[in-house]
Amino acid sequence: MDRHLVRAWQTPRSLSIDLSSTDYVSQEPYYRRRKCLSPRSYNIIFCVPNFYTDDYHMNHTKWYSINIREDGPCEVYPKGKTISSFWEGMLNVYDGFAALRSHVYAFGCGPTPVYAFGSSLSEVCKLDLTSRGPYSLKRVSPMISPKYKPLSFALDGKIYFFSSRLQHTSPTVKWGEVFDPDYGKWEALPDPPYDSSSIILSAALENPSRILVAFHVPNTRYSAMFYTYNVQHRSWEVLAPPERKIHSMFPVGSCQRTITAHNTLYWTTWVETTWVEDGMEEEAFLIAYNLDLDKWLEGSLKHLGISSSPVPCLVHLENKRFCILQTARRMKSDEDEDEDEDGDGDEDEDEDEDEDEDKEEDEDEDEVYTEVFTRVYTDAYTDVRCIVVDISHMPGENRLDISLAWEEKYKVDSPFGLTDAFLRSEIKQSELRGED
Repeated sequence: MDRHLVRAWQTPRSLSIDLSSTDYVSQEPYYRRRKCLSPRSYNIIFCVPNFYTDDYHMNHTKWYSINIREDGPCEVYPKGKTISSFWEGMLNVYDGFAALRSHVYAFGCGPTPVYAFGSSLSEVCKLDLTSRGPYSLKRVSPMISPKYKPLSFALDGKIYFFSSRLQHTSPTVKWGEVFDPDYGKWEALPDPPYDSSSIILSAALENPSRILVAFHVPNTRYSAMFYTYNVQHRSWEVLAPPERKIHSMFPVGSCQRTITAHNTLYWTTWVETTWVEDGMEEEAFLIAYNLDLDKWLEGSLKHLGISSSPVPCLVHLENKRFCILQTARRMKSDEDEDEDEDGDGDEDEDEDEDEDEDKEEDEDEDEVYTEVFTRVYTDAYTDVRCIVVDISHMPGENRLDISLAWEEKYKVDSPFGLTDAFLRSEIKQSELRGED
């Protein structure tokens, strides 16, 4: 199989495998690797940023890789083992990423003018997922004109960028552009035919290859005009009917990408349910929109233990099988306390001494703030839950039936939540870890 990134809305080829195999290859001392020779083994790449930004408003990010199979994880890690990132560096995480082959394309690259919400930029860079070090991130040719809060897709071997608002276009500022990585050139796209200032949702569709864009209908709350851009014909078409309803739980303004499978669009979202002591309790949901039936479906994620925050990432594996990734931050000291409960209690004396020291530090608020801030970055890690589910449509009941297939938990050396995740085709794990 060619080594390339599979778009989250694209179904990889499925071949049979021996699901009963328990053969392992001990190639590294800290985990056992199950033989993953089938195309039904999936490599998932995900990004975990933190709140540290530089002068150009870029975030420090860490990138990780996990291998899973249809019936379970490929790697079996000992409890407490931390997965190391295969690349880390400064990237703009506010506008998302587009994955194509072995590269991830990001909007904005320093040094540039200071990035702020509402600004427009034209710089684009790409991250090589098969190498490590500072040279893994490179600039590509800048766009013809700047884009405002751009949306991005990978489709038919090319990268598409377009502004989320039409009001920022002009004869010299193009709404959208397409980048051909083989030739390193940008080409302007024709402006959409609908005169609206904001885009509610967008997605990449296949068979045929199209870009779906839904524009907010003025003076309405849950209505949008749906258009598609035909990549082959380079022309806009209107869906029938053009004006359609938007689900009341649709995450308007969210940075999460739209996941597409078989002309159905998927998003994770949330809704306030019941009052609790600190306010309203939120429940996580998965919503889907079937373009052919013009029907919205929804299903709760509560029975899977998935919360509304941080926002979970959704990845389509094949057919009705999906993977949901969500993080939960923990402090290293919390883990030590859990271990001490089963120990001899020697840590209790150290904890008392720590409490006395903390009381002295409380006299200076600046020192306390510094301590807490440092602890968040250096004394924390993240549990990444990998939850594989089967999603069945129940259009007669306007709901999704979401059943658990299996679940695994990974520990990564970063204290924050995911910002994006991609499905990658089978590739040697050594390439992502920089091994010989």
